[in-house]
Amino acid sequence: MVSGGHYKILNDEDCKKIHEATVKILEHTGVRVRSEPALSIFEKEGCKVEKDVVRIPRDILEDCIEKAPSRSTLYSRDGKHDVVVE
Repeated sequence: MVSGGHYKILNDEDCKKIHEATVKILEHTGVRVRSEPALSIFEKEGCKVEKDVVRIPRDILEDCIEKAPSRSTLYSRDGKHDVVVE
């Protein structure tokens, strides 16, 4: 059984590269959304919606990231192997 400690797969520079690539995809290529209610929400919040493709501007992405919790718990079925993700 493993308890405590930290497991870091990527360094900060690698995380920044992945973040920038993700922003580029979400801003320019977009994602396909097949839910009419979700498309309406994206459009209402300022995203560009063309048919079923949503493009999310950087400022909206950054705002969402800022509001997201810095840690989350992945709960196991038995409660003995819960994992905190930070």
